[in-house]
Amino acid sequence: MQLQDGDWVETDSGLKGRIIHVSRLSAFVELELVGGKEVVPLLLSELKRIDPPDDKDDH
Repeated sequence: MQLQDGDWVETDSGLKGRIIHVSRLSAFVELELVGGKEVVPLLLSELKRIDPPDDKDDH
C-alpha cells in the first residue's frame, strides 16, 4: 500500500489529516488542530491510511 496525495491518514499518536504532498520517505500532512489547520512533514512509516471523514451536517 503506497500513500499518495489526497489520502487521509492517521499518525501513530492519533492525529488525523490529509496528505498534501509526498516526497521520498516523507509526507506533508494538513492537520486540523485546535488553533486551525497546519501542514506538517511526517515520515511515511508513521502514517496509516484511513477513510475520509464524513462531511455530512447533522442539523
